[in-house]
Formats: sequence, C-alpha cells, structure tokens
Amino acid sequence: MWLAYQDRLKTKQKLLNMGMIEDNICPICCTQTETKDHFFFSYEFSRQYIDMLRQWLKVMWNVRSLKDLYRKCCMPRSKVKVIEAILGNLVYAIWRARNEVVWLKQVITVRRVFVTVKQESKLRLSHLSWSRPIHNWVKEL
Repeated sequence: MWLAYQDRLKTKQKLLNMGMIEDNICPICCTQTETKDHFFFSYEFSRQYIDMLRQWLKVMWNVRSLKDLYRKCCMPRSKVKVIEAILGNLVYAIWRARNEVVWLKQVITVRRVFVTVKQESKLRLSHLSWSRPIHNWVKEL
C-alpha cells in the first residue's frame, strides 16, 4: 500500500522513464499508459473494484486517486482503520492480478480478485481486537 500511495510501484511508465523497457502500454487494456492512477482508478477493472468496495462497505465515494480515497474517509477513526486495511488488501490484490497477467499470462476477472480481497480482509480483521460495535460491523461485512 505504501509503495502505491508514494507512487513507487514499478509501473511500465516508471520502467520506461528508467530506460528499462521500450513501451509503457498497460499490459491488461493494451490502450493506455500504465501509471498508478490509470491502474487503480481510470482503468475499467479498477472502477469496478472501487464500485464493489463501495457497495460492500456501504460507503459513497467518488475518488480518482489513493490520496482522494483517504481524504474521503469521513467516519469514526476505528472504521477508517478497518477500511485502510481493506484498501491495502485491494491494492495488493490488483497489483498481484496485474503481475499474473504480465508474468504468468493468466486471465483475471474482477469478481475472482474481489472475492479474494473480501475473504482475506475478513480473515485478517477477525483476528484483531476491536470495540464491540466495530467487531460486529466487521463480522457483518
């Protein structure tokens, strides 16, 4: 998550700027430059992930960047911590899926990745100590 937030992921645009590759086209959509913001926010799959996340958590955001996402988290601090953990899982899952496409030539689906995010998030969050209302909210997710 920190690498994504700090714009340190080795996207094709970054690798092109370093002189390590010859093109910066997104390996999934094959039409736009692969940057962090394209990959997590302007890409069709990413928009679907954000929509699924909003529905799952029952929050309404209109975000265009990771920093936007953090700024729009207007809820009790303990809920924000839960959402930050889930966002970390989502960012990691999207990047992992991207790498499966690039390195393993696998086909990814939004549903498969999001189901994994939900399962991993619930498992990780269930083992942490929360106040009763937050614990119940996490259980209901």
